[in-house]
Amino acid sequence: FQNELLWETGGEDARLISGLSVETETLRFRDRKDFTTSSLFLQGVLKDGSFTFKGGVRGDKHSRYGHFLASSAGVSHDSAAGTFTFQYGRGFKAPS
Repeated sequence: FQNELLWETGGEDARLISGLSVETETLRFRDRKDFTTSSLFLQGVLKDGSFTFKGGVRGDKHSRYGHFLASSAGVSHDSAAGTFTFQYGRGFKAPS
């Protein structure tokens, strides 16, 4: 079960996206266990000519494994030959 709330502001050249997410997982093995992951995230996008820059941060709180902070960054360049993109990111997924 997952709920997500998104908010976006800005225009074509600059956008800010934020949100809140809550996910509940149920594990059934010998006995029933429920786990919840709550997340808060923020992403920014900035266009400058043929370049697009993106950056983001996300905080997760898992009911069993604690707090985690993930980040991402990227840049892309559009040209007649195509689009070149470089991205870096970290994430969290609870063991199952």
